[in-house]
Amino acid sequence: MIRTLLAATAGLGLLVATPLASDNAAAVRGTTDSFQPIATFSVPESTAAEIVSATPDGRRLVYSDAIGQRFGLVDISNPARPAQLATVDAGGDPTSVAVLPGGEYAIGAVQPGTLVLIDLATFQITARLAIGEGPDAVAVTTIAGQTVAVIAIENEGAAKGEVNVVQVDLADFAASPVATVRFDDPTALSAAGLLAVDDPQPEYVAIHGILAAVTLQENNGIAIIDISNPAAPVLRRLFSAGVVADRPADLLDDETIAFTGIYPSDVAASVPTAGSRIPDAIAWSRDGNVLFTADEGEEAYEGGRGWSARDPFGVFLRDDGGELEATAVRYGHYPDGRSDAKGIEVEGVATAVYGTTEFMFATSERGSFVGIYALDHANRPRFVQLLPTGLAPEGILPIPGRNLLAIAGEGDDGDGTITIYRRVRGLHEPSDREPTIVSRSVREPWGALSGMAASPSNDTTIYAVPDNALPSSIFRLRVGGPYADIREHVPVTIGGVQARYDLEGITVDTSIAKPRRAGFWLASEGNGTTTRNMLVQVDRSGAVVREIVLPADVDAPGGLITSNGFEGVAVSSDRRYLVVAIQRPFRGDETVGGLAHTRIARYDLRNERWETFFYPLTVSPGTIGLSEITVVGQTRQGSDIYAVIERDNRIADAANLKQVLTFTLEGLSPVDIATLANEGSIAGATVTKRLLRDVLPVFTPYEKVEGLALTPSGDLWVGLDNDGGEVESRLVRLLRLRR
Repeated sequence: MIRTLLAATAGLGLLVATPLASDNAAAVRGTTDSFQPIATFSVPESTAAEIVSATPDGRRLVYSDAIGQRFGLVDISNPARPAQLATVDAGGDPTSVAVLPGGEYAIGAVQPGTLVLIDLATFQITARLAIGEGPDAVAVTTIAGQTVAVIAIENEGAAKGEVNVVQVDLADFAASPVATVRFDDPTALSAAGLLAVDDPQPEYVAIHGILAAVTLQENNGIAIIDISNPAAPVLRRLFSAGVVADRPADLLDDETIAFTGIYPSDVAASVPTAGSRIPDAIAWSRDGNVLFTADEGEEAYEGGRGWSARDPFGVFLRDDGGELEATAVRYGHYPDGRSDAKGIEVEGVATAVYGTTEFMFATSERGSFVGIYALDHANRPRFVQLLPTGLAPEGILPIPGRNLLAIAGEGDDGDGTITIYRRVRGLHEPSDREPTIVSRSVREPWGALSGMAASPSNDTTIYAVPDNALPSSIFRLRVGGPYADIREHVPVTIGGVQARYDLEGITVDTSIAKPRRAGFWLASEGNGTTTRNMLVQVDRSGAVVREIVLPADVDAPGGLITSNGFEGVAVSSDRRYLVVAIQRPFRGDETVGGLAHTRIARYDLRNERWETFFYPLTVSPGTIGLSEITVVGQTRQGSDIYAVIERDNRIADAANLKQVLTFTLEGLSPVDIATLANEGSIAGATVTKRLLRDVLPVFTPYEKVEGLALTPSGDLWVGLDNDGGEVESRLVRLLRLRR
């Protein structure tokens, strides 16, 4: 069954539909294959992986690392355990890499203007060839027994971009013949309908037989080049990528996901190039009849906000019509914080045949996911899956010979990854231990889940709140199967208007005398200047009942608490206290015994007073703090046992600390909340923590492990804050505790 997400808009002829997770099997009926994530490789030293290529046997990967200014070699003989083998200094900024057909060498493009030959046996650069300035993408093929490389020379400087065609001479690489295809006739570019005709900028190359398709991204164009004679390549045709038809879109930067705008009509008056596809990557269908492009965009309100397909003569065939963005919303991968101008920014596209099925893959740079489509005999794509990738995916590498797929992620100024997937028979579904969170439609957006709490009476219900990336709501998740259905339980409102707190914690309000009528306590983090930390009590409808703040000398501009404050809240079992995890130390705190101390704060509901205990933070690289707190049991003496998340602020290869720990307040004497940590103040008020589980391997390569929830039967769930849709929102049933 296919559920319509957005009704056709009158006069637009646009229908956006996507299957429910439970309906995927019906949506891809007739498709026997899908993909399963099996490993994430983090680039050493927290640099980048931009483009990735493989040896012919599919057992080694070579990647370009522009931040580290090097190339890397990875062993994937066991694809579930990828391992770094070597790196080599590129001698500049590497932009792309391709293994040659023989498998003994790879070539890499290095800015400002060099093609390097890499010996894969020694992983050393053995020769260099001067090419045009500003190389971007490289593709290789064999023509009449000759290895040929086609390089897109973007050349963002004063010179015009071009395409170099190299006849690779392994015996004397530095003397390899280079032929050039130039785009130096503005009249021809203008006649083809291209933009910025005085500044051609080739971006990406894909080869099919004797034809190379090259995107001219900023020019909104595609070039078809005949390379049958590599010594004299011929520009056969130029055509525009065109402008997308109107479709619903979120065009407002208002920290709300709402597809209430019409793109590009709503911005066309102020942005003349609005809706121009501005394609980045390009890929051929197996039969060479269709070209697929990733319509990324360049400037604000440019781009197709998805992918499109046309024939090699430039005739438009179809695009995704907004379906991929709508699907991203349902899966929590819609990056609202930076999406108003260009949407999900589809940057990569590739095709490949696995078994008897041809697939098309499209990656979202800002949403950090890959959309997977099966192509029918007419090359029409049918949506199969949306799967998370590493941060900012760039290069897509199908490896059909080993039933593998690799996707390189640039990361955010580093923290690069290579994610490995395996083709499986039938529709892959996640496990009920690590379900995929998904809503029913684009009208039910979600993301940035930063606090969690389980229903006290139902093992399958978990409540969650978003931080300030979205309006304040309480979401309800249904767990227990491969997909965790999510929907808004209630909005958080003040005077009937939806509030905007920075919610970091939630707990069911068991402090009241009638639990069946319970609402929630929420923890809202302050920013150290204009917004105070608060405990917010809401009723069952989400209406705010009261707000509890810290004393002014603690939480006010220039006060003791920093911008890293409340990170979770729990109600003590005796209903008297609200217990809060404070993320990081106060201003003025001293280290004691080499340890920094943050706080477990406690608000006495009976006496309306704040008090605190000290929590010793682990010494580890990065900035360490707490995220979330929940009650997980009692001692023999009847004191509550609390669990907290302690973590660093690092991701990928740089991450060292992501742990769930427990402690009690038994036998301790609290001090006033304004007491600074020093040798004399912490004695008798410092908790002793115990490791419950190291979750670093579970949540690699991500940072924000932020949610904890314990079900009535003892299942401890841990969740990841997805930074408002920029990464996945991973949810894991960590273990079962005896209650």
